[in-house]
Amino acid sequence: EEVVIPAGTLVSIRFLNNLSSKESVSGETFDYQVVENVFLDNKLVISANSAGLGEITSAKKARILAQPGKLELTFKSIISLDGTPIDLIMGEKAEEENKRLYVAVGAGILGLIILSNPIGLVFGALIPGKNVKIDEGTEMFLQVKEDTKVIALVQ
Repeated sequence: EEVVIPAGTLVSIRFLNNLSSKESVSGETFDYQVVENVFLDNKLVISANSAGLGEITSAKKARILAQPGKLELTFKSIISLDGTPIDLIMGEKAEEENKRLYVAVGAGILGLIILSNPIGLVFGALIPGKNVKIDEGTEMFLQVKEDTKVIALVQ
């Protein structure tokens, strides 16, 4: 059955690699996966464990007392059940959900500032001299970039 995944639909993802502004380099890729099934009207549109690939577009090491570490990441599309690519971004809904998540969990990406730019996300340490570290298993929300037509599985 054909359905449209609306722009802004939240998708929780999990990082499958350790990333750090100290060791990671620009151009390096990382893996992520969808944490939970995404349903629209009881129709499965994105399945849990769908694999995604991301790329580090910039990595800056921290300098003692001078500058905090910084990582810029882009997320490549995930593939829906019918093979349609779905672009994920950090939009307002995802940002709000992440703030709630990190306040609730009190872990993961605390001590970092996350900004979105047109091509991806910028993770910056809040303290000069500190590097950005995103541990394997860290979860966060992204959202579907634009309305995307897919064939869904009916439950």
